Amino acid sequence: MKHAVIALLLTIVCTVAIAQNDFNYSQKVLIDGKETTLERFKGKPLILDLFNASCLACFKAMPQMDSLQRQYQGRINIVMLGNDREKLPEVFGRIKSKYSLMLEAVYDKALFKSFNAPYNPFYIWIDSKGRQIGSCLGEFVNSKNIASFLQGDYGFFMTKDKRFPPRDYLTKNLKNVALYGSILTGAIDSFQTSTRENLAITELDPSFEAVNCKLRNLLMFAYFGKEYWSTIDPLYAQVWKRPISEDSIVTNMMNETYCYGLRFSHYQTPAYLKQVMQEDLARAFGLTAWIEERNMPYWSLQRLDTSSNFLRSTCSERQFYSSYGGINMRCGSLHSLLACIDRNSKSLVPFVDETGVSWTIDIDLRVDMTDFEEVKKALGQKGLILVMKKRPISVLVVKQLPKVGDDD
Repeated sequence: MKHAVIALLLTIVCTVAIAQNDFNYSQKVLIDGKETTLERFKGKPLILDLFNASCLACFKAMPQMDSLQRQYQGRINIVMLGNDREKLPEVFGRIKSKYSLMLEAVYDKALFKSFNAPYNPFYIWIDSKGRQIGSCLGEFVNSKNIASFLQGDYGFFMTKDKRFPPRDYLTKNLKNVALYGSILTGAIDSFQTSTRENLAITELDPSFEAVNCKLRNLLMFAYFGKEYWSTIDPLYAQVWKRPISEDSIVTNMMNETYCYGLRFSHYQTPAYLKQVMQEDLARAFGLTAWIEERNMPYWSLQRLDTSSNFLRSTCSERQFYSSYGGINMRCGSLHSLLACIDRNSKSLVPFVDETGVSWTIDIDLRVDMTDFEEVKKALGQKGLILVMKKRPISVLVVKQLPKVGDDD
């Protein structure tokens, strides 16, 4: 299939300078419940892995970091740096025990903030002389780069900066378009994925852009005005989270990554923006799409105890703490509980509260939130069960248009 792609030639000259800042090992941190310094790590290369309780990717990367620490044991220290001294140590302790990690963790909010990490996980590289050499994303923390680092070769830091892609890099190329212009390109490896929350523009900024976005997400923008929605959004459990296709070629195509930019001279309604984007994608990829209602699965939350005191809160003030390692909620709602489960499970199947509980609740779940079977077991211990059921849900169906000359 020929893709009608508007070419965009974009030259980026951007390198990351290697820093030579001295690292202060005398900073006070919490290690194993005691306040101490980082002196024990002095004299060997050190990688600080910045993480926080709500960072799912941080915890998922820990087994890989542990494997690298074991591979280079005695030659380099890979140390977790958390931003919370109070609750995070207990969460990390349970994960460390579950996966038999040898990684050490230190905790200090001020030290954590001093690195100005744009997001987590984020990695700080310090050489054996205590010089802070550089920082990077997780994709650069691998055996090859660690081996280079140990040999004093820091060339892998000299890359295009992936942290701060220029804003509107697509739409700025359309500033001179009188009425309307759009750009579609392939993925640009030097940029991080970046999209707006909704397909909407304003008079001050009549443009929309999606950087390194999968085609399936572009299609969701084009038909629903957004690529993702949380449990509080009216679309949740009413619209399936991804487009579907019975054609494997189309399914594979929807997993490919592109950049899309759209600009007008003045404000346009969201409905018109969707129409334009639908037409652009149809022409570019030879696809047709429509919304239909199908009987789709969902997780029904039900309770085993039908009494009016089930999990009823005894608190007057709301308290809520959620992390990779569990949920502790006082004077909260089952909706908030399901929102945490949905966010951590990354499931396409929505969660619906069918308990009939209208009052505030207290609940404490200490469980690996990414292990769905463990979550269901923990819920069961509280008298809650998740049952797979089906209900009518709107689905975006995508199909390849017949080629010119094909028989119907």
